[in-house]
Amino acid sequence: MIGKRKRPKPGPRRAAPFQSKLGDLAIVCPTCRATCDAEMAGPFRDGRVPLDLTGNLWPCEYCDGVFVETAAFEAMVEEIVRAPYRLPSLSGQPGPRACPACERQMAVELIGMTPVDRCAPHGIWFDHSELAEALEHLVPPEGGVIAWIKKLFFTWTA
Repeated sequence: MIGKRKRPKPGPRRAAPFQSKLGDLAIVCPTCRATCDAEMAGPFRDGRVPLDLTGNLWPCEYCDGVFVETAAFEAMVEEIVRAPYRLPSLSGQPGPRACPACERQMAVELIGMTPVDRCAPHGIWFDHSELAEALEHLVPPEGGVIAWIKKLFFTWTA
């Protein structure tokens, strides 16, 4: 018919791009900082290993840990499960690590069975492989977390 527009075919859901609220701050690795402070050694003399925002993560190239802002983590889970997700209120005890953004002590909490360090206003610190482990606990097995992570970050190694 003339003048009738075709309805677009449904495609993959597109989430709004993540906008870091911490982009102007000097974010530092809480793990490498602790190691450097304790041993007075490490990649930087003052014991502060800077992190650079990569996509929606702040990865550390030395210890393979990653800082994920709260909004970015919630968006990851929402994209995988295709349903709204919010982190529960902070309930863990203060741990030894400082938040990479504000330098206050982070609480040690469990996401599924994975212990993580969390600062309520800023985000979550995941040691090597803990991000994948936490996501696996939050998503049903048929959700394909590992495939989603590989697709999203391209550099994921198990």
